[in-house]
Formats: sequence, C-alpha cells, structure tokens
Amino acid sequence: GYNANVDALRYFLKNQWVFIVERIGNIKIHIIGFGLTNLKVEYKRNPTIVFHGYVPDEKLNNIIMKCRINIVPLRYGGGIKGKILQSLNLKIPCIATKVAVEGMELIDKEHIIVEYLDNTFPEKFEKYYNDIELLKKISNNGYKIMKEKYKGFWLVYLQDLWKKSELLPED
Repeated sequence: GYNANVDALRYFLKNQWVFIVERIGNIKIHIIGFGLTNLKVEYKRNPTIVFHGYVPDEKLNNIIMKCRINIVPLRYGGGIKGKILQSLNLKIPCIATKVAVEGMELIDKEHIIVEYLDNTFPEKFEKYYNDIELLKKISNNGYKIMKEKYKGFWLVYLQDLWKKSELLPED
C-alpha cells in the first residue's frame, strides 16, 4: 500500500483505536487495501479489526455502505483523496485529518469532520459516532458538494482506479 496510508493506519490503530473501542464497545473497523500484511499479522488477534485486503470495485461499495463513518487519518501526503470522494459519493460521513482534506473545498462540520489525531480524538469520535443528526447532515451536504464540485474528477478517478485494478495483485 501507499506509504502515507500504511503510516496513517499504523498510527491510528496504535494510538486511537484501542481508546475508541474502550469508549464505544461493540464497534469494528474495516480496513481495505493491499500491502498491509505486517499490520494484519500484528493485529490478527484483535476481533475489532477486520482486514479485507484488496477488494475489487464491484464489492467495495457493499463493504463501505455497511459502515457508519469513514476515517481518513492521513498524517502526510497530497492531492485529492479518492477515499474521501468515494465516501462523499456513497453518503458515508467522513472524519479526516487536516492533511487529508488539503486542496479540497470541504467545510468542517458541513461536508466532512476534520479532526487532529491527538488524545482528545477518541472522545470526539464517540460524540460524532452517536450524533446521528450531524452524521446525516454531513452525509447529505458531502454528497451534494461531491456532485457539484468533484463530479468530473470522480469519473476520472473511477476510470483510473479501474485501469489500476487490473494490475493489482491479490492480497
């Protein structure tokens, strides 16, 4: 996987996830992507973490649609983030770091939730996770802005993803 993604995931699982589980209890994180074998081995005994490996596009939406929130915990990296656009397109509310939304015209608490991954994050995450009204608002507004501002980009991204998926290894 892309190094910034692996870094983000490793940091998130180590420094945030355990505290989120302590606060919320019956919650799971679904991790999708290839190149995560080391993390998968490291967390194989943790029942709250589900590694799906590489998932073809036609099955990807089915997994994402079952999730309440998409988390994009990037700590570095640039460009428009496909994970965020995919989340907006599927009306799944997204919590992301400031780095993850750089270069995108998304407003915090309007289209997306922007947070720092500090020691207050698990408490804030729990608040957002349980605030169904806020999640609905973000989900609807995110979908709207995706259609207005990123529609052309989304099509290019999907085509690009489709081309790459033919070359990706099975995990």
